[in-house]
Amino acid sequence: MSGRSTQGPKSPTIRGHFGKSSTLRPYPLEMAQSDDKARIFRRYTKAYLSAVGVAGAFVLVSEMRGAGWRPALAGTPLYATLFLGITYQLVKDVRQYKRKR
Repeated sequence: MSGRSTQGPKSPTIRGHFGKSSTLRPYPLEMAQSDDKARIFRRYTKAYLSAVGVAGAFVLVSEMRGAGWRPALAGTPLYATLFLGITYQLVKDVRQYKRKR
């Protein structure tokens, strides 16, 4: 015996809650595409909500200190950079998704 295993390659496993492992199974192409579309939608929904949260946090702190919302306008370049960066990545991902389809 050469010490090699006679079994074929095993399916990759992931660890779930409480140490349980589950086997990853390949999905049909249609399911993978709709899964990619949902993943993109969820990812960018979270990203845009996070960017709104950043701007909202600045306004909230400014309001709580009694300065009003105008001092929060100083962060406008940051807000614009966040939104433009998120939008740029979204366009790249959508183009890649369409190309893959």
